[in-house]
Amino acid sequence: MRRPFLPTTPVSEPYWSYLQRDELWLPRCKSCSRLVFYPREICPYCSGLEFTWEQMSGQGQVYTYTVIRRPFLQEFATMAPYVFAIVELQEGIRMATNIVNCSPDDVYIGIRVQAVFEADDSGRKLILFEPA
Repeated sequence: MRRPFLPTTPVSEPYWSYLQRDELWLPRCKSCSRLVFYPREICPYCSGLEFTWEQMSGQGQVYTYTVIRRPFLQEFATMAPYVFAIVELQEGIRMATNIVNCSPDDVYIGIRVQAVFEADDSGRKLILFEPA
């Protein structure tokens, strides 16, 4: 399946490169020490401009979710029904993702999840989560 992707930018390039190696790395602001997701040029917490990259555990839990039964975008029609979720990583940052490899009826708030890396038809990888 080919999912729509955001374009890679100089700021997000490390994020996408790490995903290709089945690793999740996120930027941490050098000024306030907070993790940031999605990668961006300016820290949303303190307006810092310098970041370091840290590898994440890939472990977390579902913070909230919804089951998409009638997708708005045609590209997602063959996936329905699917779970769109906000996952809170062990490291405390929250990220938008899909929960895969289980029935949508088996997902609930607080379920423990782990990262999986899935390549689309073009070979580009995306991070998804499955029950741990």
